[in-house]
Order: sequence, then structure tokens, then C-alpha cells
Amino acid sequence: MYNKFGNIYNECLEQMCRENNIMFIPISRYLTGWANYFFDICHLTPQGMEKKADAIFIYLKEYLEQNRLF
Repeated sequence: MYNKFGNIYNECLEQMCRENNIMFIPISRYLTGWANYFFDICHLTPQGMEKKADAIFIYLKEYLEQNRLF
């Protein structure tokens, strides 16, 4: 049930970002394999934090390159 609500929230957040021209980084798409990345329902393990940082880096790098800021 938590995943279902999380997916609905992420879809709404992504749509709002698109409508307001705000970068959206779909972290949840990178954090598959719940047991490896979370201690509980919301706290990341060190592996989860690293995976989240990797996702942010990928999106920021692409954004900066596309906008000639990097």
C-alpha cells in the first residue's frame, strides 16, 4: 500500500514540476530493491544514500550539460 501511495505522489509531483518548468529527479526509479536501500519505511541505508546520490548526479550532470553550465 505504501508503494502505491508513493507512486501516486511521485506522479503528481512529476506533473507539477513539468507544469512549472522545475527539474524532477525520479529517485524512486533508482531505489528498486527496497530491502537493500532502506532501514525502514523512509530511512536510507548507506547503500541507499549512495544510490540516491548517484541518481541526483546523473540528472544534474545531464541538466548542466544541456544548459551549457558544465
